[in-house]
Amino acid sequence: MKDVVRLSLPDKEFEQALILPDLIDQYRTQIMKAERRVKREFWRDADLRRSKKRDGIETEKRHRMLLNLSVFPFTMQGLATSLGYQFVRGSPLAELNVSNFDFMIARISSSGSLAIFGEVKGSIQDPDEAVSQTLNRRAVALGSLDYVKKEYLGLPSSASLRTEFVISCPSSEVTEVVRAVTNKNPKLIVWHASLSGPEILKIASPPNVPDRHLMLHTDKELNDLLTGAKSSFSCYDLWPKMHLALSLGATYKYVERGQDDMFVTDELVRAVVSTDMFYLSEREREAEASKIIQLAREIGFIAPVPGTIRYRVGNARERRDATERRAYSRWIDYSLNKELGELLESERNRVQDEFREIRARQKGIDEY
Repeated sequence: MKDVVRLSLPDKEFEQALILPDLIDQYRTQIMKAERRVKREFWRDADLRRSKKRDGIETEKRHRMLLNLSVFPFTMQGLATSLGYQFVRGSPLAELNVSNFDFMIARISSSGSLAIFGEVKGSIQDPDEAVSQTLNRRAVALGSLDYVKKEYLGLPSSASLRTEFVISCPSSEVTEVVRAVTNKNPKLIVWHASLSGPEILKIASPPNVPDRHLMLHTDKELNDLLTGAKSSFSCYDLWPKMHLALSLGATYKYVERGQDDMFVTDELVRAVVSTDMFYLSEREREAEASKIIQLAREIGFIAPVPGTIRYRVGNARERRDATERRAYSRWIDYSLNKELGELLESERNRVQDEFREIRARQKGIDEY
């Protein structure tokens, strides 16, 4: 959890507490020097900071691509629905503030229902750590099945519900992930897909070990389908807990195009949220839409059109990829300035704490 920055006192209020004119002058000098130093050091590394943020956005884009590839076959447009499987929701159990998976798929049956929880790893630095993290999330999900039955599947707590757990990774990293899964217990099922080229989702073939069947679905038809299921990079633009910069895409997925400009409205953004995150409650969808609009306005990506309910997004002839790059650039600048503000606030606190100690040691004569 990110540390909360303690707010410093306004200068006028703090200076009143210092009382002594010499001490006030020293404080002003120290604050000015500290701010100059922080700004100088911060902007000296600005290119590196921007590069890291761009890399973070690209990593999140890879994650979203693989997430879409993993769930598309289980949407209404996918082949797995013919077997009774359906994508249920993204980030199951996130609302409970517990460690959660990226997606959940289910098949409801009178003979026994099945829930498949999936974790997506768009980029894997340490396969063993990725598998261990997924196994920890498995334990949390198993402890929350009554909630899953009631809230997600509309089943009574007495209903039978089998579970399977998937880790989905890029095809370029599947060999290492399968090896890591093989070396741990309990087992996971490994899916993989290429992030370039044909949009195909596959199940990884387990090695010839005695418990290899635990790395396959119990449904042979599903295993057969996943030898090469047609999928898509972009079935959903929005996901819960997604990188804020990527959420800006919702502000131009549906647009109104005028002669010179393109526009969005609150209703258009709500429509995107409702389509992409249909599984959230109405209150949650409203909160997501409001968050996107507020962020887009705050960073200057969209601007209210006076006398209307519309926001200007950009030039009507601007290509979507150019609009996307502009959104990311705006977010990066906003994020950098926010970080600088937090550093300045932290430094101001440090200086104020220093002068509180000085004031305590240098009390005025009238205080003795």
